[in-house]
Formats: sequence, C-alpha cells, structure tokens
Amino acid sequence: MKPAATTNLVIFLLLTVVVTASALGINEAVMDAKGRPVKPNKPYFIHPAGQPEVWISRHQRFLDIQCPQVAVLSDRHRPLSVVFLLQSGADYVPLSTNLSIRYDAYDHCPESGIWRVDKSSPFPTPDITAAGSVFAPDSTFTIQKDNDVYKFVYESSSVGVFTEPTSLIEHLVLNPNSLDVIFVPKGDEPGYKEASSYLKTTVPFIY
Repeated sequence: MKPAATTNLVIFLLLTVVVTASALGINEAVMDAKGRPVKPNKPYFIHPAGQPEVWISRHQRFLDIQCPQVAVLSDRHRPLSVVFLLQSGADYVPLSTNLSIRYDAYDHCPESGIWRVDKSSPFPTPDITAAGSVFAPDSTFTIQKDNDVYKFVYESSSVGVFTEPTSLIEHLVLNPNSLDVIFVPKGDEPGYKEASSYLKTTVPFIY
C-alpha cells in the first residue's frame, strides 16, 4: 500500500473511533446540578429530578429490624451524601463507567456504607443495601444519561423505587421505571439548606 493511502486509512480509522466514542458518550462527564463535572471521592447529595426537597438516604429495611440499612428515597429521613469510587484515576466521573457508591457517613450498623444489590431481598425486585464491597460485582453500578438528567444502572437494570406497603418507605430497587436524579455537591445546595432547616424545626428526622 502506498504511504499516502496508508496515512489516509489511519486518519479514517482514528476519526471513526473518535466519532463512535462521542456518539456512545464514552468519556463524557457526568455533570452536577450547576453543569460542572461530578468528581470522584467528593460528597454529593442525590435528589430526584425536580424534587429538591427529597433526597436519597439510608434506613432500616423494616421498622422492627435495625440492620441491614438500605437505600431509600425520602423527605424525612436524615439526608446523607455519597461519594463515587472509580477504578481509574480519572479526575471526573464519566458516563457509563463502572463505579461503586459509598455513603459519606457511617451508621450504627456494622456495614461498609457501599451500595450493594441484594438479590435475596424480600421485595418483588432486588433492593440496595449499604453492605457492599468496593468494585465487587454486586456493588458496581454505572451512571447513564436520561435526557437532561441521570439514572443509576446495575448490569442492564435501572434503579427505581418500590414503596413498602406497611411503612410506606420508598426503597431503591432494580426497576424498569428508572429514578431520574441530579447531583448537588455537599455544601453547595442552597435549596436543600432551607428545606433541611425547616424540617429540623418542624418534623424530626427518622434515624
């Protein structure tokens, strides 16, 4: 093959790789609520899209059993931030990249605080406990874009919400109806501060 033809072929292949990567969102950063790249190992509050007064927290699975703790969606449970753990050394969280999710504060249960899909859950679909191991198969998620917001995905299943009929607590579970979320850096959530201040004086948090 002539040198010019070889050069053109290499350029074509490189352009194909770049265009394909762009189309798939490879290396595209997950963005926070203000349009800044989400950083690994930094604490973020997770809110359902359009619901700044609601957040993801953790709570006991059933009211009469303290442990294990599970991921819940609530406007009354203690708000907790999470950090995203990457296997790579990237300084931002890329879309569709394997990661583990850990609560930024420890609880009274002897657990790691890392999200784990519990396939033995008593609910109709697996729920998410706080007893995972970093980068273990059952503790590895991705963040994917859903229009202008984001969703968590485990393997090929989205993370959604199941309302436990007795306690009415909204648990995070694997669900085809995904929960769309946004990420707000800890210490940078003005709407959250007003809401949490109101709740602390009017409605006691459920710990």
